[in-house]
Amino acid sequence: MQLRKNVKEEFKWDLSSYISNDNEIDETFKIMENLIRVLPSYNGKLNDKEKLYERFTKYEKDFVQIYKLAHFISHSLNVDSTDTKMLALNQKFDNLYTKISEANAFFMPQMYELSDEYLNSLLKDVRFKDYDNTIKDIIKLKPHRLDEKTNVLLAKMGSFLGNNSNLHSILTDSEMYFDDATDSKGKKHKVDNATAPVYLRSKDKILRKTTFESRMKAFERLNKTFAELYLKDIELDKFSYKLRNYNSLLEEVLISEDVPLSVFDNNIKNVNKFIHLLQDYISFQKKVSKNKDFAYYDLFEDTKNKQKISLEQAHDLVLKAVEPIGEEYVSLVKNKLTDKSIDYMPNANKNSGAYCSNCYG
Repeated sequence: MQLRKNVKEEFKWDLSSYISNDNEIDETFKIMENLIRVLPSYNGKLNDKEKLYERFTKYEKDFVQIYKLAHFISHSLNVDSTDTKMLALNQKFDNLYTKISEANAFFMPQMYELSDEYLNSLLKDVRFKDYDNTIKDIIKLKPHRLDEKTNVLLAKMGSFLGNNSNLHSILTDSEMYFDDATDSKGKKHKVDNATAPVYLRSKDKILRKTTFESRMKAFERLNKTFAELYLKDIELDKFSYKLRNYNSLLEEVLISEDVPLSVFDNNIKNVNKFIHLLQDYISFQKKVSKNKDFAYYDLFEDTKNKQKISLEQAHDLVLKAVEPIGEEYVSLVKNKLTDKSIDYMPNANKNSGAYCSNCYG
């Protein structure tokens, strides 16, 4: 697979809207260092509306700039997880952000200690209009608040607690290797996160089979590692909901998003109610398939003789698909397709799959 440096610029996304040069990175780190010094000055003063308003507004632009740097580093590593410069910047950023969390650890516990009367008065104050969701969440989540000492402890642990997803990404995008797949003519094909989906859609059953086996063997070689990461995630989740006085992890997640538990339960009931439709579909695929020995990997076969299309044609198809939503939506999508917000091409050590990420400011 091609290296990142060999990908044509026209197919790369442009991250300069986040950070445009090294000087901006240095300035952002200075902002972070300053916040570490000044945030503790608001400790014990949140019952003063003037001080609280200042705390909310004075450093808002600073936090926006910090989030821009976070996105810049994260997106850079997503396209090349071995970028040594970005790995070093990420380490420095994590260290400083942990210290900011420590310096600000008093904030939420002290906000929770404020009376509901005081918090409701903030909701009526026009100056706090932009922060009403934050204030409402504080009122709602008071039963699950942590004391300041615990908050400080968790902040200190932030740089290494809950990094299992990062470890998983490193393993799957950089460290994991795949055996070559073989087609029905005996030709070898290099398997990676970008080529595997293509081979799995092939009409060549042997290529589909050996590609599937290659991927499964790669995961099997690391099965104990992945199992341990998963178990650690479960233990961390259990620790979190019990620490915050929730009855379950599900309750913790849904309450924070204002989603009733009944919505989740209803989704599960509907999945079970209509799962036969999926089973019928798979049975239908097996029936119409020309494969005598139908296997799981045969589900991926492309049976429509699709032709290769250009990037421009792909753009046109996407725009046509969203036309029913309205002109405004089409215009927004068209802008995103052309303003270098998308990184198109596969390259070595790039995260597989796709995601959508936004950054306030």
